[in-house]
Amino acid sequence: MKPRTPPDAIKLASVLVALAVPFHWYLLRINSVNGPAGMVAYVSLWLLSVAAILSAAFCPRTVPRVIYAVLLTISAFVVDSYQSIMGEFLTYDAFVTIYQARAFLGDAVGQFRLQAAQPALTCALLFVGILLPPRSSLWKARPLQHVSLVLPAATVMLLTAVAYGRGGAGVKGLPSSMVTLPYQSIQVIEAMRFALFEKVEREHVALHRDSSVIPYDVVILVDESVRADYLEGRFPYGTRTDVIKPNDAVHNFGFAAAATNCSAGTNVILRHGGTRELYASYLYAKPTIWEYAKAAGLKTVYIDAQRTRGGLQNQMYQDEVDLIDSFIQFDDTPLVDRDIAIADTLSALTRNEQSEFIMVNKLGAHFPVHDKYPDEYMTFTPTVPRGTFANVSDTGKREGFGTWDLYLNAYRNTLLWNVGHFFDIVFERADLSKAVIFYTSDHGQDFHEGGSPGYATHCQGTPSPNEGLVPQLVITTNDEWAETAHSWARKNHDATSHFNIFPTLLAVMGYAPTEVRQAYGPSLFEPTNDPLTFVAKFNRFSRAPVWTEVRIPESVAETKVRSSPSSSPIVAGETRPYPPTQRP
Repeated sequence: MKPRTPPDAIKLASVLVALAVPFHWYLLRINSVNGPAGMVAYVSLWLLSVAAILSAAFCPRTVPRVIYAVLLTISAFVVDSYQSIMGEFLTYDAFVTIYQARAFLGDAVGQFRLQAAQPALTCALLFVGILLPPRSSLWKARPLQHVSLVLPAATVMLLTAVAYGRGGAGVKGLPSSMVTLPYQSIQVIEAMRFALFEKVEREHVALHRDSSVIPYDVVILVDESVRADYLEGRFPYGTRTDVIKPNDAVHNFGFAAAATNCSAGTNVILRHGGTRELYASYLYAKPTIWEYAKAAGLKTVYIDAQRTRGGLQNQMYQDEVDLIDSFIQFDDTPLVDRDIAIADTLSALTRNEQSEFIMVNKLGAHFPVHDKYPDEYMTFTPTVPRGTFANVSDTGKREGFGTWDLYLNAYRNTLLWNVGHFFDIVFERADLSKAVIFYTSDHGQDFHEGGSPGYATHCQGTPSPNEGLVPQLVITTNDEWAETAHSWARKNHDATSHFNIFPTLLAVMGYAPTEVRQAYGPSLFEPTNDPLTFVAKFNRFSRAPVWTEVRIPESVAETKVRSSPSSSPIVAGETRPYPPTQRP
């Protein structure tokens, strides 16, 4: 009679297999470690993490073991599923981004279910391995009971201290169960530190302005995921939208740098202002754009195409909502028609004989782009399958390496509709003599032109320069501002960033230029000397922010276009031309 397999052997095997499955991430981390001291530190933390997980699994006390099983499994799933989908390590900055979008995680997991399937199975194995009660009497010895109870918590505390001391770094590449918990811990520490020691009373508007009534609307249109070079007809992969062409109302400042490569960070900076050196403190201490608009006598309007039924995004909270006179969303409008609804709404607002500050978050071209344009705008083919994401605004399956051609064709079709047709309506119906419109996008896109791995198009911890490449336009025929905008669009062409928008909004609202410059830096209507960089990693604790320079592409009109209009289907096996600076 064969001996029965010891239950503890099954338990141990389950945990070890779950720990071994993501071995390639360990190898990637090892390959990135600098020097022998770094290697010793990484290996030591890795072994300690494994020991802590095994200690949790063999804890003889049921309640602590169940708690450990739940916490460690959830932590592992967050890390493993993120890394499976994004193709990169989960950093602290990425964790904060996920946490801020936690209300939509269910949608994200549903859309990425194939990428999350293997991590889910691995984590289920880990959960069972930890949850099963240990059978050997060895684990009931008092010293080992204490170790199994204390070591997991102590390890999390140690890793939290390491991550905190390194500004959020130091734990990537460890067993995934031991990554999220330190991140969550330092997020709590960060919040407590701000609440107890750093919270300051937000200032009231103190800048001076003339007493004249503003006889026009001030508008900022923040598009979604629109990369600037894809609006340019001079590029073979551009879409030739009407917004970038000779037009008396359009004053094109060319390529610009986004504030960040993520929607939330960029929108917060656009609403709160700040310089590169001081943006972090401005988010908490300075008046918001809504307060400046109200002090200038403008009615405040917020138009959001991405959320419905009062849902908030991009770190907007109730204190901002309280300053908004008219909050407009499109609850019952199909996604494909929401930007067009904005064009109609905005055009009507410019003709209502009331001076307003209007901020717009467009739907734009956020993935998935499969269904964000109507059939009659399917100009570029072949494209990704349609009909799956008609009701999904900003989660969806990113296409893999073999189908970036199809994804890009859908992206360009989306731009033709949500940018091109959008501005067709605005140019036809809006009274641009009574509005000064600032148009940009929250961030650019990475389409992995050089063959880099992963599915991410933006928000990457180590971003492509294209993630910060955005358009910068002022659209107006207003007598007071059109000539100024036209002149400075030439002088500051390809030399501005999102950091120049807030001071320009204040200038157009009539605030004293010298005071505005001292508080918020140069506007678009003065020499900018902008470094054309965006925040890739925010300053955390003692860590300085990490900046990435955008890449200004060159015109390559003679280059053969990979994707073609539907009248000329793409040739099988044809490769996409890269702009010269993006060739692999």
